[in-house]
Amino acid sequence: MSLLNLLIPAFTGFVFMIPVLMLWFHHLHRSGHSVSRLHQAGVYLFCYYLFGVWFLTGMGPLQRFEPDLSLLPSADLLHGTVDTILNVILFVPLGMFLPMLWRRFHRFSPVVTAGVLVSLLIETLQMFGLGITDINDLITNTLGTCAGYGLYRLLAHWMPENAARQFQQSPVSGRTAVMLAVTTSLLMTMYIQKPVLKWLVSMITGG
Repeated sequence: MSLLNLLIPAFTGFVFMIPVLMLWFHHLHRSGHSVSRLHQAGVYLFCYYLFGVWFLTGMGPLQRFEPDLSLLPSADLLHGTVDTILNVILFVPLGMFLPMLWRRFHRFSPVVTAGVLVSLLIETLQMFGLGITDINDLITNTLGTCAGYGLYRLLAHWMPENAARQFQQSPVSGRTAVMLAVTTSLLMTMYIQKPVLKWLVSMITGG
């Protein structure tokens, strides 16, 4: 899959999120809360990234509960197959965005916990006709989150202290913000983006 084939579907979901984020930041501003431009830009990018995650993991309207389980780590996990590498890479940005945007995730353990929970959410939803629930995905996603946190810590040494504070300037707690971003973007993907795109395609093709 080319990068363009990922960016376009992610953007078709992200466009539904833009007005929500605009209203949210406007509400905070009207309420007298200070939110830096860098933090706002980071949150927009974070939400765009989430729509890419939902697209790549096949999130959509839930079907019948038909779990297809793979609960034993396979040898492929150790051999470094393409799927393993991609699953690691997929969660690297998550491990970077969280500590960069919210002080709540400055430490390692909250970041890893968030990565595990997001991956577990995906694997759980895939039981409803959306894919295979695979323990290998959970492991590799968690490794990707850890790698992302490590990369952030390296980059933080080169980031000016003022810029780091600007990225984290928000009155909303990190836990609340991440829960809202994950939940809202996922529901939009499942029940707004996919149905709207399907309707548009049918209108264009006359099907």
